Amino acid sequence: MATRRLQNELKEIQDEPMDFCTVELNEDDIFTWNGKFDDDTKFQIKFHEDHPYSPPKILINDKPFCYNEFDWSPAITARTFILTMYLFHNDRGLKHREFFTHPRSKRRERRERSVP
Repeated sequence: MATRRLQNELKEIQDEPMDFCTVELNEDDIFTWNGKFDDDTKFQIKFHEDHPYSPPKILINDKPFCYNEFDWSPAITARTFILTMYLFHNDRGLKHREFFTHPRSKRRERRERSVP
């Protein structure tokens, strides 16, 4: 299911490109997409084999960021996900924590919640 969905979503992006970025497969691996925003910021999306049921892993300029799992939904398409990444990347005034969190921040948040 994941392979077919990702193939369809990539074809849709290739047929109707987004004007703010480019996207391509990483060495023909349908689960790893490389891209670049119009400001030359590079990103990589690594989809899980159970996509769309788990959020993908993200590298932006080779720095790991995680999608906030509490906001993830299987209804989110790759196009929507990339668009949202772009909007948050370009709006410095938005609170990135609401959408993206650094993996270390997630561990710290879990520890803080577990402390009575």
